[in-house]
Amino acid sequence: MRKKILMALTTALLAAIFFTGNTDKAYAADFYSGTQQHLNVSGFTDASYYTKKAKSVDFTLSTAYPSDRTFKGNLYLQRKSGKKWTTCKKTTFSFSVRVTKSFSLKGCKTGYYRVKATFSGSKLVNTTNSFKINR
Repeated sequence: MRKKILMALTTALLAAIFFTGNTDKAYAADFYSGTQQHLNVSGFTDASYYTKKAKSVDFTLSTAYPSDRTFKGNLYLQRKSGKKWTTCKKTTFSFSVRVTKSFSLKGCKTGYYRVKATFSGSKLVNTTNSFKINR
């Protein structure tokens, strides 16, 4: 009897995991500036891999220490071309706590990409690790 109950619970648990999927987000690319230039800003993409059906890459910037400060700068979606990184898309940002910016994938080719962030008033440049985009 005990064995049957344990088997039924195990089956139910496995079915729940299988049908609901993993709730952990898999971030393909992220960075954290730490205390460099006193920014304390982190950033991450919305997925770990982009299929042919993907329309955009969403990138979120945030700070763990909200204050009256407003962070401003530029984000670049860059594709690896040989040993160089070529900018495919560019957008600006401004936030005090958190912001999500979206890069349209229209016109971007299949390849490995990264997101580069520059901050106004700082020499700091953050880049994510690379991630794959299929077109």
